[in-house]
Amino acid sequence: MYGANQPLHGQRVVVTRARSQAGSLSARLRALGADVLELPVIDFVPLEFSAPDFKSYDWAIFTSVNGVEFFFDKVKPESGPKLCAIGSATAEALRQRGLEPSVVPDEYLAESVVAALSAEGLEGRSILLPRASVGRDVIPEELTKLGARVDVLPVYKTIVPPELAQQAQALLLAAKPNWITLTSSSTVKNLLAAAGPELVSASKIASIGPVTSEVARRHGLTVTVEAVPSTIEALLEAMQSWMAQHEPAPKPASA
Repeated sequence: MYGANQPLHGQRVVVTRARSQAGSLSARLRALGADVLELPVIDFVPLEFSAPDFKSYDWAIFTSVNGVEFFFDKVKPESGPKLCAIGSATAEALRQRGLEPSVVPDEYLAESVVAALSAEGLEGRSILLPRASVGRDVIPEELTKLGARVDVLPVYKTIVPPELAQQAQALLLAAKPNWITLTSSSTVKNLLAAAGPELVSASKIASIGPVTSEVARRHGLTVTVEAVPSTIEALLEAMQSWMAQHEPAPKPASA
């Protein structure tokens, strides 16, 4: 049982990740004493695609765990191109398929992928980028400028769960959460579209990283904490640090 000495004791925290991905974050928040409210504001659907000749590419870049999972559900994971993964979770998803990434940038951003690969000599190289149907075009645009041929392959799309607006408004009105965790640009946009800025801004915002934070601020939200680097571990650490500084636990009464 978690007591009042836990760093997030008594904090009601909304987890907005897809239901299939929320479990780990929710469990770790509960272990820190939080009261977790799961509100999936995003879901993922595989897309039909023709399997490319994976081994023919010089590089393959994976920007999310979803990209790994949906791509290799249809393509045999085998050695061939060098692999680049954004983030430790994406790198681990590749390793679970028996593939070791050659490059994992220190910062989990598209710009960091470009910086890391720019030293690899990309003139005339072929690069495969399995990703969502809608995504930032930093990687294909910048690597093309460096002389590479980049094939963007949509392997999944993001959707808004049905009845999200009704569920989001009811939960935020009734629970009045202390925190809302936002782990992608899409979670920001979907939650705001469903619940409106007034309800969302009543809670402290914990953002997974600079891209998510920029979207949140552009939509009028104040970001309370931002994970550095962009990992769940860093997100939890940032929340705990904020609580320790702004709402320290009461000292026990003297005997």
